[in-house]
Amino acid sequence: MENIFTKSSKTQESRLFKLPAELRVQIFKDALTYPEGISWYWESWDSRPRVGSFRRSVDHGHANPLSLTCRQLYQETNMLHLELNTLDFDGDNVDIPMAPDDTDTEWNEWAISLVCYNHFLACSKSWMLERIPAVNLHVLIFDIDLDFELTQLRFPNMGATLKIICGNFLLWRVSESPSCFLSTGRRIQDKLWLMESNQSRKWRLFPYTPDKEMAIQEIRMYIPPQHVAMAIGWVENGL
Repeated sequence: MENIFTKSSKTQESRLFKLPAELRVQIFKDALTYPEGISWYWESWDSRPRVGSFRRSVDHGHANPLSLTCRQLYQETNMLHLELNTLDFDGDNVDIPMAPDDTDTEWNEWAISLVCYNHFLACSKSWMLERIPAVNLHVLIFDIDLDFELTQLRFPNMGATLKIICGNFLLWRVSESPSCFLSTGRRIQDKLWLMESNQSRKWRLFPYTPDKEMAIQEIRMYIPPQHVAMAIGWVENGL
């Protein structure tokens, strides 16, 4: 780690730093853009203050390995990964005990992701939040009892998109039980309409699927023709 804070002769001789700044930035963007996004992980949950960071969603590797190389790369790429990728807050991939000892935690079994997201917002500088393009929040279930918490969601900035990925709105149900998938979607839609009658919302809710293109193919195969357009709309545009 020492070479992050010292400028070595190897750094000075590197061909990378002889390139124009604009070209270096494009190289950094190509290297740090991940189609699957980056996911939040707790480095320490029990200690105070709690510490977390983002990792690559696919292999859990460091989200910005370039920043670990040398001082100049740290300065040129620090936080760049946050500007380029969707930030994913998924309760399934964070190592948090199911029954925390501390009672001051905003604990809710359906939305560990909200605990992660609110912690990130509270600890982030405003200039950093202004650069975030998109956020995904994963919830295990969607219930009308979440009305207040979800309508009070804070956006990182005015231009950011925020998606709620609903765990119990599963697209594998399309092939196993098309009617179950449709009825789940309609129940959620009704709850959202009820929520919007009380307060407007800016986020969208999406069914969970690891492969959107495959999900659309299965919808066309298994969903009755009169409901195909509606179901594909749920996948592509959310509810």
